[in-house]
Amino acid sequence: MKHNEEELYTITLTKKQMLLIANCVEDCSRFLAGQCELGFTTCGLENQQEIQEKLRELHDLVATDLIHQPYASYGWSGGGCSNDYQRDKIIQLYPLYREILHFIAKEEGHNSVYAGSTPTCDEQDPFIKINKL
Repeated sequence: MKHNEEELYTITLTKKQMLLIANCVEDCSRFLAGQCELGFTTCGLENQQEIQEKLRELHDLVATDLIHQPYASYGWSGGGCSNDYQRDKIIQLYPLYREILHFIAKEEGHNSVYAGSTPTCDEQDPFIKINKL
């Protein structure tokens, strides 16, 4: 089934729930891209810095094409990632969280990195659509 033939669904969320989803998806996307700290997930936990240091140690196992480059990542498009499964997940996760944060930035008039359009690549699914009720 092609992307444009897939079934569509509607989910109703509060802004707080949208931000929670965006933050979790961003952590997952960054983790798969080699930024393994899970910043939003670990934020506020006791020993956050220690936890993030331990997670950072997973970098070479997660980003196998970037071994011995501890702060390198595949980026939003999975560039340089030789694992097709991993690259696809990076490509599909990025616009999910990015479009949520873009919507909120536009709605609230924020002048942040999220105010601009979300970058695209040919392998991405169609962008999510967000409407305020």
